[in-house]
Amino acid sequence: MKLLVPLVFLTALIPQQVSQHSLTTDEGLVLPLRYYAPIAAGAPLIILVHDWGGSMERWSGIAERLQGLGFGVVAFNLRGHGGSTTAYYYLSNEQIARMQEDVALAIRFARERGGEIIHILGAGLGANLALAVAAEDGGVSRIVAVSPGIDYRGVTPDKSLEDLPPERMLLVASLEDVYSVYSIRELVNPLPVKPETRMLNNAGHGVWILRRQEGIVDSIAAWLSGPY
Repeated sequence: MKLLVPLVFLTALIPQQVSQHSLTTDEGLVLPLRYYAPIAAGAPLIILVHDWGGSMERWSGIAERLQGLGFGVVAFNLRGHGGSTTAYYYLSNEQIARMQEDVALAIRFARERGGEIIHILGAGLGANLALAVAAEDGGVSRIVAVSPGIDYRGVTPDKSLEDLPPERMLLVASLEDVYSVYSIRELVNPLPVKPETRMLNNAGHGVWILRRQEGIVDSIAAWLSGPY
């Protein structure tokens, strides 16, 4: 699928459509959500899943850039993050595993906004959650996992990779992030067909890669828009 090139140039002229919402879990937890509506109706929607200790605020600038490139964007706070009544560092592994339900709620929100093509971009723990939820959902178009790990707080994506088409996955890490590099190699080695991987230099970890590495957001956007 190709995005309309003129949209990139129109963003300076068209006010960015951003609205505040929330997700409510089965336990009654309220998770703040920010929706960056696409400029053109029917454009793909990208769900951003932040890392451990992060929040949707870490995607500031990245979400705006993706919106400027023609995507709709959904950013939200996982349970225990971003001012939640229960701080993330008190969560058990069982509660952390339930963060997959938070991501599933964000996917539902995107579909309710007419998102026929939905991608997930996750960082750190969010990368593992993105892979796990996409494998279970079955309807996610593409997944970008930035700095995934073999095991983040009990969330393990190895079985998820086996259930996802390799051409729909992009795994990204920085070479000095030894654990993420090792994890990617261990995760893809058993697969008969390997997903695309990108190893960067001195780019950091998680969402900070996208904030610091020049051109990486545009590069990921191009991959999301490319042919399968």
